[in-house]
Amino acid sequence: MNKLMTSLAGAALTAGLVAAAPASMTGPPVASENVRHVTNVPGSTGGHVAAEGDRLYVGAYGFGMTIFDVSDPESPTKIGEYKPGPQSTSDPGLRADAVPEPAFLDGRHIVTLNGTGRAPGTQQTEFLDVTDAANPVLLHRFTGSTDGEAHYGDIIDERRLWLPSGGRIDEGLRIYDVNPLLGEEPAAPVNIFRGNPHAMWRDSPVRERLNAPIGDEFTHAHDITVYTDHTILLQPWDWVDQDGDGTSEPTYGERDILLLAEGGSYLNNGGNTGSIYIIDVTDPTAPLVLNRWEKRPEDGHPIRYYHEAQLLDGDPSVMFVSDEDLHSGCEAGGVATVQLSEDLTEATWLADWFNGTGTPAPTCSAHNFSSKGHYVFMGSYNAGLQVIDMSDPANPTRAGQYIAPGANSWGALWHRGYIYVGDLGPRGLDVFEFYAPGVSDACQGRDIPLAEGEELVEHTVYMHGTSPSGNADAAEDTVDGAASRLFMDEQAPTESAAKVFAGKNYVVGPNPNFAASPLLGYWNLQLGGVLRVVCAEAVVYAGTNQGSLSLQLWADAAWASDSGRIAEGTGASTANQIAPYRVNFGPLAAQASSSLLVQATHEPPGSLLYYDSTARPSWFTYVTVEQTG
Repeated sequence: MNKLMTSLAGAALTAGLVAAAPASMTGPPVASENVRHVTNVPGSTGGHVAAEGDRLYVGAYGFGMTIFDVSDPESPTKIGEYKPGPQSTSDPGLRADAVPEPAFLDGRHIVTLNGTGRAPGTQQTEFLDVTDAANPVLLHRFTGSTDGEAHYGDIIDERRLWLPSGGRIDEGLRIYDVNPLLGEEPAAPVNIFRGNPHAMWRDSPVRERLNAPIGDEFTHAHDITVYTDHTILLQPWDWVDQDGDGTSEPTYGERDILLLAEGGSYLNNGGNTGSIYIIDVTDPTAPLVLNRWEKRPEDGHPIRYYHEAQLLDGDPSVMFVSDEDLHSGCEAGGVATVQLSEDLTEATWLADWFNGTGTPAPTCSAHNFSSKGHYVFMGSYNAGLQVIDMSDPANPTRAGQYIAPGANSWGALWHRGYIYVGDLGPRGLDVFEFYAPGVSDACQGRDIPLAEGEELVEHTVYMHGTSPSGNADAAEDTVDGAASRLFMDEQAPTESAAKVFAGKNYVVGPNPNFAASPLLGYWNLQLGGVLRVVCAEAVVYAGTNQGSLSLQLWADAAWASDSGRIAEGTGASTANQIAPYRVNFGPLAAQASSSLLVQATHEPPGSLLYYDSTARPSWFTYVTVEQTG
């Protein structure tokens, strides 16, 4: 299963820029498409949303935070809150921006509540033990710009690190060891690094190797998102000799990667005064800046304020960046998609997405978001919840939306099949379900009967091709993966060239199944036990030279008959051009004990499969019923 990074953070640059919500809170939705409203918990609960297990932490902008039990997502239950009054003459009791970030350390629920200096005394970050949610315990409080300023802070559970945004310009990146919080006598987290990202980029050996421009001086860190154990192509000086010939070959490794959104000057109407830094923080005492991306004037609409950056869950080679613009209408304040190279040192703008003219909202800027698969879920102020389909990141489209009455949506967090939206106004917390267009309820984990001791498990794997050219005839390739040129596993592909496969019937002699539709190739996935497959979806970047492409799902390689073929999807391909090809298989009720296969066939006169996994990895998601424990 893929690790889902959910990092939602941020508000407007100043409190006075937060959009005002319409007064009406009742009645039908202003707009609704492919989204079901599950429930609403009104009150001063709204703002940033973060999750850890069965708990949901919702920032109450200006007050603190509320804690919910969401083990039953249809009915969130409030189990605690931290909304303190003034603690001293220097603490007015306000908590701006009140952005919580949870972690589970040594069996304890630890939360940071971050604050900026929007009002006197609010420039503080509090570290809380909320193991007993009804009785939060303050472990430590940072105040002032040196340590206390934090618009957003990411706790890396495995590394016991806290990385906050905000702070002084010359200390735009700060990293802390949080272990002292966990002692018998809690102590302050220990700062282990401070640095100016501009100077770090200027002095980076990566920048020097690429002779990349340094860019303008750093402004401030608005948002930080960290991805641990992220596989990338290493820098040449880290390559190793892998075949014993005395020459180092391109080498891949796991690194902890930080995306830092440098907001820029919000008051500059021309925009593009900020940037996105991509930083390797595997060694937290010596971070290495790999890239600084600034949108070029020729690349679409300028970004007024670089609000947040994330990697797409279904394709981590794609970065998407939100632009917070509350003053330029619905044709601004959108989301930019960016293609990253394998070593993260190159970033190419692909497209922009905007709510667009006609959106029934006075303020519909992009704000905080999360992603699952190739869908992005975004809070968009008065434009409510917006769902963006990024299966083709060069052409993102709206897949769904829900604009609730009085919406002033801060962000949208996908968590265990539901979307949680915190509101800056009295709507508080809203819970939604997204129904992907063209996908059955079963494929979205709904309406599937489960016996006692069973659970639904979603798996996402990537499709590989190991030969730059060749014959994908199954008469020559084994099913167990030992010699198969096309296969699937959990590791994103690292091939460096596109592929062309010649098509043949997959068995020797006449084949009644594919007499008129020869096999072009198949992707083989090995399974570890008997599974009941209830849903599957494939997104393949491929095409044929002529004709149309068909993807078929088979279980256990039943080559001799149709008994193993459990689903099929067809559609026209683009001749001689690789394009995203998506098929939803389901609902299903298939037993699979050894393997699943996705087969690509075609109608005559096509005879070649053009397949690319170099820029945007093809992927396969399947949902199974499995025994718990």
